[in-house]
Amino acid sequence: TDVEDMKTFWKAMKLHKKVFNKVPVIIERPKEGSFIKTPKGSFKGSPKADRISLTLTVGFKRKKKVIDAPNLRTTADIPGILADEVKLSSLIEATFLTLDDDNSGLVSAEEYAAFHKALSPELARLVSLQDLQAIWDEHDEGSSGYLKLREFAGVMKHLLVLLTERGQ
Repeated sequence: TDVEDMKTFWKAMKLHKKVFNKVPVIIERPKEGSFIKTPKGSFKGSPKADRISLTLTVGFKRKKKVIDAPNLRTTADIPGILADEVKLSSLIEATFLTLDDDNSGLVSAEEYAAFHKALSPELARLVSLQDLQAIWDEHDEGSSGYLKLREFAGVMKHLLVLLTERGQ
């Protein structure tokens, strides 16, 4: 698959998420004399080398766990979380890691679809799938189809405010 931008690159990489899967990669050389970083060092471009061919092997990363993430079961839990930056950051990271089931460091639209099911019954009643989609659309910078942790933090803050408003 030819990749012209980062959205296409991440989409292609997500397709190869099986551990030990080998992915052939061709990187076109930028300007003559520039350096390209590779897993085994750097490659200096020259007029004779228009491309670099690599084979990447999908590795295994252990899933990171967040210790002491606050519980979010009812709307009564939200004010305490929003008032404490440490609790808020822990909740955001724990939720992100839970949704990122392939441990890629990105939450795809497919992974995000499980978000509604992960909410407690009380909170799930207050927010619809359409609400979650609208929040995704607002925070998915560049419409990449994936959320980075920073983008997901915006999603969570937005969601917590919405749940607070609807729970009153």
